[in-house]
Amino acid sequence: MALEVKDVYNLEDLNCIVGSDAALFVRLHGVESLEEAFPMYDTLSDAVHSRDWICPRLDKLSLVAGIAVEVDRIINNLIPLLLGDDKNKMVTLLLKNAAWSIRFMGKQLDAGDIFRLRMNPITNRIIKLTRLMLRARCTPTSRHDRLRNIDSELKIFRKCYYLPIP
Repeated sequence: MALEVKDVYNLEDLNCIVGSDAALFVRLHGVESLEEAFPMYDTLSDAVHSRDWICPRLDKLSLVAGIAVEVDRIINNLIPLLLGDDKNKMVTLLLKNAAWSIRFMGKQLDAGDIFRLRMNPITNRIIKLTRLMLRARCTPTSRHDRLRNIDSELKIFRKCYYLPIP
């Protein structure tokens, strides 16, 4: 049976082909934003496993989805906890580990300039802030301001940047 080739550039493209019963070879080009990464991975992974579709870049998409999950965890869980109690060392360590995870997955992804120029500086600021917080070397006001800035930058990155899948 011949495979039909489909190019996918975003979640909308994927949703258009997901109902197909044909055997597909999916060429994944990118993710419109980090917000789309996990739904796209979830949908495509299910299709690849249940319908015998082929998608050679599914492993790269799983890295982008992993980054998206870590960013969501930072925004939705860790930063609010630290804004409530900035001396919580366990949450501070979780924030530091999340930043290192994002950095590691970004290097594995090798997504080029968009990640290196936009996300690495944010993860660097998170790591620097967690070091300062763990050593108690900044004021509570400074910690809160830095946490809010990181939160804003992550929200912008999550929503606005197209990520190519190499």
